[in-house]
Amino acid sequence: MSELIISVSGLRGIVGETLTPDVACRFVAAFASQVPAGPIIVGRDGRSSGPMLRQAIVSALTACGRDVIDADVAATPTIGVLVKQRGAAGAVQISASHNPPPYNGIKLFGIDGRVLDATTGARIRDGYLAGDA
Repeated sequence: MSELIISVSGLRGIVGETLTPDVACRFVAAFASQVPAGPIIVGRDGRSSGPMLRQAIVSALTACGRDVIDADVAATPTIGVLVKQRGAAGAVQISASHNPPPYNGIKLFGIDGRVLDATTGARIRDGYLAGDA
């Protein structure tokens, strides 16, 4: 089994092995606890595991009391633009970028529509690893 790769900008892993719905839920709950009040945009790429992860992530964000704006299938840069256009608190993009098909990942965006800064990303990573969310 490969390791789950966690960084300040998000995480990635093999779906069903290291990246499970539970992992996704706990990670985005840590994210929701660190961004300002407001809706969170959720988007995904076209990988076959995207709808399953999207459902888990939307459920977790809703359980955290967040409104979710579903961008459905959208390119990663589009998610950042949507954050600003919709006045969202941040966004979650489900994408494994250049990784092979068994992988997927979660990239986090802040209120400015950019990938999280290192300090905020580290707080989210550390909160996830500590089980605070």
